[in-house]
Amino acid sequence: MAVKHKQPTEAEAVDPIPYEGPPFNDLDENLQKGFHKYLEVRGITLSLSNYLCEYMINKESKEYTNWLKNLKEFVEK
Repeated sequence: MAVKHKQPTEAEAVDPIPYEGPPFNDLDENLQKGFHKYLEVRGITLSLSNYLCEYMINKESKEYTNWLKNLKEFVEK
């Protein structure tokens, strides 16, 4: 059995983050407010983003703990 790794495209190899624009805080204040309003209208609020951040931290912690448990069981065999 072999694992084949996907070769990154030239763009991915050069910069894994494709956005090359200015930092958000450097944008015009009205554009920043408009973008926040755009997200809010679609239900993406600060409380949702905070919830998702906490959820992902907890999920990662549980997955890591489970991985350690599986590793321990593997090593003990």
